[in-house]
Amino acid sequence: MTSTDPVSKLTLAPGEIDFYNQFGFLVIPGLLTEEAAALLRDEVMEIMRLIGLSMDKLKQTPEYLAGSHIDALVNSQNLRNIASQLMGGPSSVYMPF
Repeated sequence: MTSTDPVSKLTLAPGEIDFYNQFGFLVIPGLLTEEAAALLRDEVMEIMRLIGLSMDKLKQTPEYLAGSHIDALVNSQNLRNIASQLMGGPSSVYMPF
């Protein structure tokens, strides 16, 4: 279990925000460390195995454990801060599933 924020604390440059506003996406190098990405991937694959999903296709599911690496990503304050910068105002977690 983890309580560490897996998302790097970043301040976006005005040009990055402009790019996002123009094209609707932004690649953010260094958003996650390779280690954090690997831990998240391993956790996702384990959840897929446990709930009987095929290992070759991801499926949206709300199933993850509180205190897990996925939970840390979903509830990342640093990720919300980046979203707030891109949206030009406060951001929150939206989970429609």
